[in-house]
Amino acid sequence: MLVHFDPNIRLYADLDSSKKGIAAMIYHSAADPPTQKTVKPIMFLSKLWKSAELHY
Repeated sequence: MLVHFDPNIRLYADLDSSKKGIAAMIYHSAADPPTQKTVKPIMFLSKLWKSAELHY
């Protein structure tokens, strides 16, 4: 389940990329450092590269 952004809580971002695309997860965490059980996701993003973008 996604949660709403709260400007009073620290914001985290996990990013990943590959030859096929990119992905990101923006989230809050109830613990510092975050653990798998304390993550509260705000947004997931992903994009597959188009054939023309693969050449950059």
